[in-house]
Amino acid sequence: MTSFKQDHLNNLKSNAEYAYKVGAVMESTLGEDNVATISFVAGAVGSALDRFQGMVLSGWRKNVNHEPTMYPNGVGFIFHMTKPDEQQAAELRVIMEKLESEYKANCEAADKAAIEAEEARTLAEVTATVDAEIEKERQVRIEAAAAERMARILERTPAKPATKRVTK
Repeated sequence: MTSFKQDHLNNLKSNAEYAYKVGAVMESTLGEDNVATISFVAGAVGSALDRFQGMVLSGWRKNVNHEPTMYPNGVGFIFHMTKPDEQQAAELRVIMEKLESEYKANCEAADKAAIEAEEARTLAEVTATVDAEIEKERQVRIEAAAAERMARILERTPAKPATKRVTK
């Protein structure tokens, strides 16, 4: 596979793990029932929540290896996880396997499409070359036939005798 890039796959896995951990933290902290309503909070409370969420997200991005049980910047917020570690690891493993298989399938499809495009380009190039050679041969045959026809016409047509003009 030429389109398969291990660095890109590792980046996708890292992003998926980050998203899972943040989602698990938010789910544990806010509870599944509160997630839907927290999106619609407006005013000062809404902007504070947006700022807090931004701090959480930027903190996770800065410190990728941090465990999701504490706020990454060390402000002192403790998140209590409701899911056991084994369940989180199993869910994360399923997500990673699915992500990797989808990425590999996409790479294979992209490689197949690239190979087909290259084959089509090569076929078009060969076809154009062959067509040009056929046309060139056709023109040579047409010119040869025209020259042969002129030669036959000249053979059949007797030369006109030279006549002397009578001058008075």
